[in-house]
Amino acid sequence: MGDDEYLLRSDENLTLFCSSDANPAASCIWTVCGKSCENISSAHTSDCNMDYHLSTNSSISCTATNDYGFASSKMQKVTIVPLTRPILFGNKQDGISTVTNTVTSQTGSNITLSCSISYEDELSTEFELILPNGTIVKQPMLEVVSLTTADAGNYTCVTNDLFGSFEASVYVDVQFLLLQSDAPYQPTPTSCTWVIEETGFCVISFKSNPGMEFVSLDINEQPALNDGANDVFSNGDKQQYIFTKTKVTSNDEGTYYLILSSLLPPYNYLIEFDVTVVNIDQLPTPDNTGAIVGGTFAAVALICISVLLALYVTRRPQTPKAKDRLNTSHNTKPHSVHEEYVEFDDHVRSNEKAANYENTRREQNYEIIEGLYDGEI
Repeated sequence: MGDDEYLLRSDENLTLFCSSDANPAASCIWTVCGKSCENISSAHTSDCNMDYHLSTNSSISCTATNDYGFASSKMQKVTIVPLTRPILFGNKQDGISTVTNTVTSQTGSNITLSCSISYEDELSTEFELILPNGTIVKQPMLEVVSLTTADAGNYTCVTNDLFGSFEASVYVDVQFLLLQSDAPYQPTPTSCTWVIEETGFCVISFKSNPGMEFVSLDINEQPALNDGANDVFSNGDKQQYIFTKTKVTSNDEGTYYLILSSLLPPYNYLIEFDVTVVNIDQLPTPDNTGAIVGGTFAAVALICISVLLALYVTRRPQTPKAKDRLNTSHNTKPHSVHEEYVEFDDHVRSNEKAANYENTRREQNYEIIEGLYDGEI
């Protein structure tokens, strides 16, 4: 029969055989001891087989007999492994693993997650631990030192062996109190500015796990009236306290003390914030210096462009009209270039007078431009 012990999955049948060397041939009697012992006879053959379904852990032996005596095999132990095996996954403390769906611990503490399954040694079971960030650790145990909020989440244990693959998950809940020294959890804002006669809002945001509950809001050691919802709103570990004044007055200015209660020590937590009250005319005005400077430069640039454009139009030769160009063959005397665009007092100047006039205009234009640069115009 081989080894002294067998593992058998509960949905499988067991087939055993034993052989004897006897003359005359021996008959086999199988003895199965589970909750009770029973004998199962076999035919007179030299090889005795047994095909049997075991429902519980049992011990089995074979006895061969003939007219001259008998001989018995040693007892074989058969262990029935359930079709489904639960995983023991949880926090291991003092050498004891606790099966749980949630492990709750505070920031800064240490936890040891341990995963195990029945018959893991006999079946050489392989383990994988999947962390919340997706990292896979190929071992059945994980120690997390100095817990932070980043360590919170689902941890999954996966087992794999010849008899199946199973998994179980544990959620690690990392609790913490709001800490002033911890920037991500520091209350914001620490101050609010309200305008007299208007509605004022101050939304204090913070993080805490477990969530905190509202206790009181004070100013100058006196209870402060909140015209809005007098409570803390939670979304996971993110929380908000909304402080509202329907009509702001100067008396609303000061330092406020928001007191919250927690399930963690010191059980009461204080958040301090300031409210500043101003008139509408005290609000900072927009800085429009850039617009003023830009407008000034634009105006100067527009003046310069206008002057240059006027000079260009004055000096530009005028193109003869299409009609004149087409009828030049009928003129008794063709016009010169200057005669085509220089007119003064309704008199067509000669070439020499037109040239003098052009030179005079050019000198006047230069004087205008020099005057612009010298600041005289």
